[in-house]
Amino acid sequence: LAVPAINLISQRDAIDVALRSLEHCANPPWTVNVSGPGHQVSAITHALGNALQCTPKLVGNEGTEAPLIDDNLCLTTFGQPRDGVVELINGVARWVESGGASWDKPTLFGSVNHVY
Repeated sequence: LAVPAINLISQRDAIDVALRSLEHCANPPWTVNVSGPGHQVSAITHALGNALQCTPKLVGNEGTEAPLIDDNLCLTTFGQPRDGVVELINGVARWVESGGASWDKPTLFGSVNHVY
């Protein structure tokens, strides 16, 4: 909750854009942000809880800063991602329910430190 919102995109959509971006290679380089739309972490958490038929425990206070990425150039060039947030959440729920592997490693997405 420290970072209250995130950009969300499937690996399939990110790879699709990466491959289609090859048509835009240039010198100087053409740059595009590939990130997917922004979503509230608490809404994602509750939707995942619903999909898993459990109630999530939200710990800590919701932060005030979310470094969301502007991917308007990506959207106007390539269109909307094929996978929406509902499909992504349901996919994660199916993975968890089926005992899918987890490395249990920190993502470091839980803080905003402005070090990139």
